[in-house]
Amino acid sequence: LYHPQSNLSERINRTLKPILASLAHNDSKAWDLKLSQIAFVLRTAPSESTDNSPAFLMFGRHPRQPLDLLLPSPAVSDDLP
Repeated sequence: LYHPQSNLSERINRTLKPILASLAHNDSKAWDLKLSQIAFVLRTAPSESTDNSPAFLMFGRHPRQPLDLLLPSPAVSDDLP
């Protein structure tokens, strides 16, 4: 038997639907402008089952977040301890 509720895209839609409803309620004319921000949040949020974000699992590193661009990055040394 096929259960679309367990399909990965349906699970994402289940998460996305209340977020979009909240945005449409608060600002019904500009909710579509926030889609890239919502996608970034969903891609960088850690999963309960893997303890890693989908972005980390896909690329092997954590993506730079907007706050990372404002703060100085820690100095990296080539010297071995």
